[in-house]
Amino acid sequence: RTPGVEPVTKPAHVVEFTTSVTLAVDAATPWGVGGPLAEILPGTTVERLDAAAASNGGLPKALLTATGRPLVLVVRDAHRHGWLSAALHSALSERPDAYVVEMGVPGGAPVGAMHVATFGSSPVCGRAAAEVLTGQL
Repeated sequence: RTPGVEPVTKPAHVVEFTTSVTLAVDAATPWGVGGPLAEILPGTTVERLDAAAASNGGLPKALLTATGRPLVLVVRDAHRHGWLSAALHSALSERPDAYVVEMGVPGGAPVGAMHVATFGSSPVCGRAAAEVLTGQL
């Protein structure tokens, strides 16, 4: 947990940025933090943005949806995708209070008010991240 940062205690808006998957991972493989966080904090909303959606107005819309609510940004391997790094930094310039969950291999310095690195994107990693965000772990 990041010292001095309060856990998420009310329904959040979760933006999960989707990237292409490899042959080793089926596109239908479940991943993310939104579902587990919504189980802990009912009323939590989730949306997914890919490169096209993020660059075509999806990111400002997502940030608007999160007004007055905690914002959780979920990425996988952000350092490997230029569009994703740019979207993450753009979101954080508008919402420096956002919580960031890195579900792939973390790269670079941690960003966000709280940064959680799971080193994987399996459902159990998503559940663990949700529990860390809410102060249960």
